[in-house]
Amino acid sequence: MVLSLLTPSLIYGADQQEKITISLKNVSIVTFFKEIEKITTFKFFYKGSQVESFPNITVEAKDQTITSVLNSVFAKTNLTYIFNNKQIVIQQREGSQSVTVPLKISGKVSFEEDGSPVPYANIQVKGVKGAGSTTDVGGRYTISNIAGNAVLVITYIGYITQEIPVNGRAIIDIVIKEDVASLKEVVFTGYQTLPKERTTGSFSKIDTKELERTLSYNIQDKLENGTLSGLLSDPTTGISVRGVATISASRLPLVIVDGFPLQVDINQNTDASDAVDFDNLTRALNSINPNDVESVTLLKDAAATSIYGARAANGVIVINLKKTSGKVSDPEVNFSMNIAFKPKTDVNKLPYCNPETYFSIEQNRYNAGWFTSNATSSTEYTNLPDYFYVRGRVRDGILSQGDLVALEQQMKTYDNRNEFSDYFLQNNVHQQYNISVNQRLGFSNYRFSVAYDTDLAINKGNNDDRIVVNFSNQAKPLKWLVFTTAVNLTLRNEEKNGLSINDLFSIPQHQRILDENGNYTSMSKYTGISTGRQIRDDVVKQYSYFPYDWKWNIKQEWDNMDNTINTVGTRLQGGVQIKPIGNDLTIEAKYQYEFGSSKQKNYYNEQTFLVRNLVNTFAQPALLPVPKGGILEHQYGTNFSHNIQGTAIYTKKFAKKHDIVVLAGTEIREQSADKSNVRRYGYDPQTLSYVAQMDYLTKYPRNLMSTQSPYFIDPSAQWTTIYNYYLNTDRFVSLFGNMAYNYNDKYDFTASWRLDQSNMFGDSPKYRQVPLWSIGVGWTIDKESFFKVPFIDRLRLRATYGSSGNVDKSTSPYAIASIGGSYTNSTLALPGAKYNNPANPELRWEKTKQVNIGLEFAMLDNKLSGTIDYYYKKSTDLLATKNINSTYGFSSAKFNVGAIDNKGVDVTLSYIPIRKGSFSWRTQLMYSYNQNIITQTDKDIILNNTSISTALMYQQYRVVKGRPRFNLVSMPWGGLDATGYPQFIFKDSLYNWRTPQVPTWNNYKFADLKYEGTTLAPHYGSWNNQITYKGFELSFLLSYKFGHVYQHVAPFRVSNNDLFGIAQGNYIPHYAKEFENMWKEPGDELKTDIPKMPYELTGAQVRALTIWYTYPVNYGSHQTQSAANIRVQRISLSYSLDKKQLPKMISRLTFMLQGRNLGVITFNKFHEDPEFLPDMQGNFLLRTSPELAFSIMATF
Repeated sequence: MVLSLLTPSLIYGADQQEKITISLKNVSIVTFFKEIEKITTFKFFYKGSQVESFPNITVEAKDQTITSVLNSVFAKTNLTYIFNNKQIVIQQREGSQSVTVPLKISGKVSFEEDGSPVPYANIQVKGVKGAGSTTDVGGRYTISNIAGNAVLVITYIGYITQEIPVNGRAIIDIVIKEDVASLKEVVFTGYQTLPKERTTGSFSKIDTKELERTLSYNIQDKLENGTLSGLLSDPTTGISVRGVATISASRLPLVIVDGFPLQVDINQNTDASDAVDFDNLTRALNSINPNDVESVTLLKDAAATSIYGARAANGVIVINLKKTSGKVSDPEVNFSMNIAFKPKTDVNKLPYCNPETYFSIEQNRYNAGWFTSNATSSTEYTNLPDYFYVRGRVRDGILSQGDLVALEQQMKTYDNRNEFSDYFLQNNVHQQYNISVNQRLGFSNYRFSVAYDTDLAINKGNNDDRIVVNFSNQAKPLKWLVFTTAVNLTLRNEEKNGLSINDLFSIPQHQRILDENGNYTSMSKYTGISTGRQIRDDVVKQYSYFPYDWKWNIKQEWDNMDNTINTVGTRLQGGVQIKPIGNDLTIEAKYQYEFGSSKQKNYYNEQTFLVRNLVNTFAQPALLPVPKGGILEHQYGTNFSHNIQGTAIYTKKFAKKHDIVVLAGTEIREQSADKSNVRRYGYDPQTLSYVAQMDYLTKYPRNLMSTQSPYFIDPSAQWTTIYNYYLNTDRFVSLFGNMAYNYNDKYDFTASWRLDQSNMFGDSPKYRQVPLWSIGVGWTIDKESFFKVPFIDRLRLRATYGSSGNVDKSTSPYAIASIGGSYTNSTLALPGAKYNNPANPELRWEKTKQVNIGLEFAMLDNKLSGTIDYYYKKSTDLLATKNINSTYGFSSAKFNVGAIDNKGVDVTLSYIPIRKGSFSWRTQLMYSYNQNIITQTDKDIILNNTSISTALMYQQYRVVKGRPRFNLVSMPWGGLDATGYPQFIFKDSLYNWRTPQVPTWNNYKFADLKYEGTTLAPHYGSWNNQITYKGFELSFLLSYKFGHVYQHVAPFRVSNNDLFGIAQGNYIPHYAKEFENMWKEPGDELKTDIPKMPYELTGAQVRALTIWYTYPVNYGSHQTQSAANIRVQRISLSYSLDKKQLPKMISRLTFMLQGRNLGVITFNKFHEDPEFLPDMQGNFLLRTSPELAFSIMATF
């Protein structure tokens, strides 16, 4: 028995010499065993592990012994056999373990998260060049002819690389785990995704988790709350990134959405403020569903922005939308619901004086004779204060003394603010519902989302509904071929039928809106109505040819408003990506078409004052030049853009120490926008008819006009009923490139280059063909062998230098003219034109060169980490106003003569004070400093040609070398004198309006004004905290700004509320609350800065000297205050249920309660919010109201 176990050749039996015939082709060894068992009496005994890796065999034997057949099969393998009676036992061959047996292995690769298959994972045999495979769409793979002792290396982007020994196995299933650490270190620039540790540029990023912490229906709120280092948001000056890099061009940052620039209308009016541009940016960002945003990256320095060339000097905001992860085989459904609440505006916080003060001022200025001669006329055509009208009529015997007493009593006691609030204001409720589905189907991944927003505004009648639909798909039919498509559709319907606080300001506070029977009263209006209320009430009683009454009432107007805006926006994207030589080379072509349309409808029915006033104004005894019926206005606007991009990215690692990434590309873009207006008279909404033939060419007499000269019905529409047409088209062609080289995982070098061509620049090639570029270096110090600091986990130094550009669309290499509108020839009824800007063939890009030095670090087991960046930006060739020879037809124009310097630091510190078990506290502090100085401009424009009034009131007239772009000047304040008059300081001497030889308006120059400082915060940042315990998270975010100033809104700053208007007898609906504290008696000058009203002077005397009275009060240096503030941006509490608590179909359920805009700490003597000053129009009330929001987020 012992001998029989040694070798088959020692067993001699008839059965072993039995001859068999067998024919098998490419079958497994197990199939071979079964076939032998069928034709003989032998049975095989073996272990599965012995044969699972045995390759398929082919056997052809005719009349051969079973021994010879077995010897042939097991020759040159690591297996042998023995006979044991009727048993054949398979054994490992002794002394032959070194024999290499080629194996064929297969298996499946799955994601750890949900067990779904991993498509296109890379599996290589370690140390064997060219040996390996890629998984198919089902995650399956097969590799043939590898050694049983080989090692498999599995790689997949975003997942931990694994090495798995084969150990002779034929079936190996693999589970891969997400590499969370590496995913957090990725930067998306819009053109490519880069590991953060390899970049040399300066970035700031918000990830999905942080975005979810701010509950808002627009992405802009999530960007402006202080979580992006280097970005400053100011309600007056808009968004700025690392200061201001232009004088007159748009300051909008470039916004990139999934690799393409977001189309934003840039204001064409050179005199308009930045507010229009930033309002347009807000509307453009509304096309983005904030729930679809995966991350937002702010590109700050030249290395980060230069690849975007002539549009990047103001910074670049890259918005990356969510895509299907490619690992979800079953549909993943995400649902969220947000409900936000704001209380109704408290109109009693408006800075209006009390009724007693209002009455006192009205009575005293009438007694002082501060009114025009028409104040006592029985045919007053202009808006006349009620008190003036009644006093004059009582004096003339037209009204009784009782009428005056009743009016005085009402003026002393009644304030219509609460009545206005009851009729026109309500609590604000905003609701948002979002649902998204993403899934992998075969080789295709898709994501679909729908968001619905509805806003019940504080202003009753203002409603806003928005639907945003997004669909994206990525198809990968082959491992080297990818097709991408994306569709965005935004539908927005706005009802603009509400009244603002400004409408409350326009009505006198003592006038009732409805009488005691609920009927409309006859009211006055501060703006928009030139004729007096009293004469309008009387004249329709005297003449029968007026078809309508002529009263105006604010609630009647509100009851009949019909104003809507319908907006449609579409973005269509398509692309193809190929990898012709593996993963080394990626070639991609993408196209985006963007289209938007807006239709605004304003319908005025016959009950609206606009219709009644226009018809009555031109009514003749036998003719109605303006027909009865409604007036319909339509405003149309469309915009579109085409954008084609082509890029090639080459990635290669060689000699184990060298990594190189090279990107080259081109971009072609065209964008166009047009607008037009249409007005229809005599419109009937039931029949949709209107009067097609209007007489715009005849001048008709106008009723109730102090000047009875005939006039056109509609001067803007004398040649057509479609007018104010506007069209603009811009074209850009760009070439760009980027290169990144890394040596030994420690040293980095980057470079980028871009050349932009546009139809907006001059003919000279030296101005048109100016490339913008950058270079950068990085050094990872902690990987050096000499660096052995145990508590420092990461230390990296980087530096960049390069240039980017900006565009001013208000000018052109060619002469610019405006046609029509106010330039119409009223005599010939023909359109006219006015040249706005002369030709400038040397017009060129505005350029910004920037150096950035940054330090990245992490220490204490990564509990403390951060970045510190120092930068210096020099912006040149800025378009600025310059004096020119007036014989050219212009006294000044814009040329590339300006320059601005910016320097500063950005610091981000992250720390984990506590991380113990299920409890943790994470905190992040951001600090930025920016110094902004104008270094070059035409000083004569400001210092010699600017009046102090324009300099005091308007920022664009304070562009002075050596000062920041946004700054404040004031008149040196001298306080009140003992008689209550305001005083000012001029050339070190004290003056007031009664001082002999008071300076003239012409010899008080800009240089005599006091420079107060910057109005844009040089120090700003935020403090962000998250405290978590099990499923709970408490987070709070504070933002801060320091080092800047603002000007308090003085009582005479309101239009028509200055002393000139008061002394002229102007109709004034409200006086400022500060008039309650005006000087009344000697000694008051020690406790108030509000001067007395000089009632002892005549109106004419006051009006002659009013500039030296009101300007020191309004713009005196005493009104300059610190604008520093600390703001509570949000406080949130959320709870996420544990998976064990959830039904099987729900994988995530989170509830969140959040308060936003909860308060502000200020450092000024008025205790007012410097960013939302308490103006008479009430704009500050809406912006400072706290908001409470509740959210539910679920994943199925």
